[in-house]
Amino acid sequence: VLEEYHDLLSDYSLKSDRRAVSALENKIGELDDSDLSDKIYLAKFLGFGAGNELLDLPVCPRGYRVLGKVPRLPQQIISKIVEYFDGDFQKLRDASVEDLDEVEGVGRVRSNMIFRSLHRQEEMISGSMGHNH
Repeated sequence: VLEEYHDLLSDYSLKSDRRAVSALENKIGELDDSDLSDKIYLAKFLGFGAGNELLDLPVCPRGYRVLGKVPRLPQQIISKIVEYFDGDFQKLRDASVEDLDEVEGVGRVRSNMIFRSLHRQEEMISGSMGHNH
């Protein structure tokens, strides 16, 4: 749970380096319910600045959480993958085995494993959404 919590903050905070996310983890415990329900306060907390215009900024995950669910994938490799795809989850989601293999330190075996895991996760999500309709 703690690793997924860290990945969640990495996905959505402006700065996703380990030190910045660890600082956010330390500070978030000090927030109260009103802070957590205030969108502008949360945007500021996550490093996006302040002001109503922040509500119009598109915010998408970078891919830390989904990559964190890939078995035996080290955090260092996860960071390299996210960086390679410029923190663009859509690019990561659409990546082929060959695209993943291009990331330094991934290699062919790992790229196959990542590709299969990402698609399995996507199938699970779309399958569970289909049962609710």
